[in-house]
Amino acid sequence: MLLDHIGRMVGQQRTLHPKTETYQAAAYQRQAAQRLVAQLEEYGGAMLCDGVGLGKTYVATTVAVHYANQWRDQLADTKRSATDDPFRITVLSPNSVVSTWQREAIAPLAAHGVPLATIRVISHSKLSRIVPSSDILTRGRTGMSDMEHLLLSDLVVVDEAHNFRSVGARRTTVLRDLLRLQPRKDLRRKVLLLTATPVNNSLEDLRQQAALMFGKPLFFNDNLTPDGYRTRVFRDVEERVAKATKGKGAADVAALLIHSDASAKFPYATDFRDDLQFGVQVPRVGDYLKEQEKRLAAQQAAVRAAIQSGQPPAEAPARIAGELLDRIVVQRSRALCKQIEREQGSNARLLFRPDAATPEKLVYEDVYDDTRDVLARFLRSSRPRAMPPTRTPRRSRSRSTCGPTFATASATRARSRRSSVCNACWCSSALSHRRSRSSSPCSGCWRCTRIGSSS
Repeated sequence: MLLDHIGRMVGQQRTLHPKTETYQAAAYQRQAAQRLVAQLEEYGGAMLCDGVGLGKTYVATTVAVHYANQWRDQLADTKRSATDDPFRITVLSPNSVVSTWQREAIAPLAAHGVPLATIRVISHSKLSRIVPSSDILTRGRTGMSDMEHLLLSDLVVVDEAHNFRSVGARRTTVLRDLLRLQPRKDLRRKVLLLTATPVNNSLEDLRQQAALMFGKPLFFNDNLTPDGYRTRVFRDVEERVAKATKGKGAADVAALLIHSDASAKFPYATDFRDDLQFGVQVPRVGDYLKEQEKRLAAQQAAVRAAIQSGQPPAEAPARIAGELLDRIVVQRSRALCKQIEREQGSNARLLFRPDAATPEKLVYEDVYDDTRDVLARFLRSSRPRAMPPTRTPRRSRSRSTCGPTFATASATRARSRRSSVCNACWCSSALSHRRSRSSSPCSGCWRCTRIGSSS
């Protein structure tokens, strides 16, 4: 009894469900999932920003396995069934990887306690413009459309979340207000963002993605009790989707679905929750990010001034938005993930994408005469021979302004019509060659002689 009480106080619900160990063998992915679960329970939103190729998709599915099994256990304790009130999950991904999610990531979850009917994958593009005839409003075999499933989802995973960083994009404002809608009164919707590049241009990118996670909540109805609110939510969602599908023409019905008013406007300004507790240094998310944006601009101006003056900056650059990022972001390098596997004694390898090989060093030369010495650096020869005198190609009649490679090719073709050409190396130097249709090197060409000696 005492241990159970201590576990509730320290947050036992933040540890992963035992089913996740049988699903996920990689220790570094279970560690990321456990940290993300802690952030989702504490703040309602989290970001996974691991490097490319470290398997962010499978970390997200590990989180899904945890919540699906935990929800079923909680309902079993209260003598309720997860079939009547399932924990719904929606994955928003680019259209190019929707089939990959469905085929490789979602399908295996059925063997680990996640009913496939409770999880769906929806393309980003379906949120750009929602009209009465859109596929997202069409009901499938399960009797529920993708939009209804999304509105009722308890966990929403946004893959490649940096695609929603532009406030000028319609899908950004639509998704931001949609995620503010709460399907339950006593359980906040959880939002998990997956991206390897959370900030591309400025901190405005981070602001828009934070608005997806920490927007001020909206409710479908004004019922105060959790059971009464949940019962009414199903009817509210069904009514909104039915009104949207009955619309005429190609009018956008996103405002009707989200705000229950076709004339409602989506605000450009972000409205963050007031109950977030990120510490004394982050009293309000919006004000904090504005302050950090000013600090970043001042540092950039100082660095530019130092470059122009040739002197080092007077102060070392300070970390920007570190107090917030430390609490909502999980980010590890490939080297750190390998170290975690070694310390855990795991035999799992990083198979999602191999380490990048050392890039090959290429040598390029600008040659304006014939094809002189283009491959000389790549041919092995113990005794390099003297090169014949160079010749400047004759200007073509069209006076083309192309680069040296195209000018050389045209000049070579012009000379090939006037003199004998070696079929092995296609040269037309001052030396005379015998005309031959075979692919064997000629006897008088310095290039063919060099190739023959190297072989």
